[in-house]
Amino acid sequence: MFAPPPTERFLVEPRDYTTIFNDEDNVMRPLAQKWRVSFGHFDPNVIALAISQQLLPRFAIIGIKPPAREPIWRFIGDAHQWLGNDYQYRGIGEKVQDIADKDYGEWVSEYLRWVATSGQPRYDIVTASIQYMNEPGTPRRTVNYERLLLPWKTTSGEVLVTSCAKIVSQECDTIPGPDDSSVSRKSARSSLASLAEV
Repeated sequence: MFAPPPTERFLVEPRDYTTIFNDEDNVMRPLAQKWRVSFGHFDPNVIALAISQQLLPRFAIIGIKPPAREPIWRFIGDAHQWLGNDYQYRGIGEKVQDIADKDYGEWVSEYLRWVATSGQPRYDIVTASIQYMNEPGTPRRTVNYERLLLPWKTTSGEVLVTSCAKIVSQECDTIPGPDDSSVSRKSARSSLASLAEV
């Protein structure tokens, strides 16, 4: 199992993706089932399934084509507001590693390359400290999220990696206050908002 060295900002707890098939309450289960029964071949029904299961807002599709193997945004769902206003439109065709929080972009890109090259899915619990681009000038947010990365074969030779994520919890990182250098601000917790790995 691919595992880059953990950092202070990014931690990953790998899970066995096959546990999704036994969890009827997991919103990502239909997507994992589609990947399995189609032998990982991408077709328009993948998008139709994401729409019918109300996964499209938290969905992202990343293309990786040899020999460059650079993860490129192909689709970004509306719930990925942390990337910045209207990034779901202007980011298409851009490299994942070139998002404003470049450390996070490069870190996620390593996972995307591994999934595309190995042809194996990844199911992880991630804790990451990320700069939200829709909140410029604010501290990073520490986000705990569940993600499923699936590699799909295409007739063009490009591998499409779908990312589906669900936030478990989030809070603002510690920032200096007027009289105290260790005042912490917390944001509302959410179990339904989405974050891409991309």
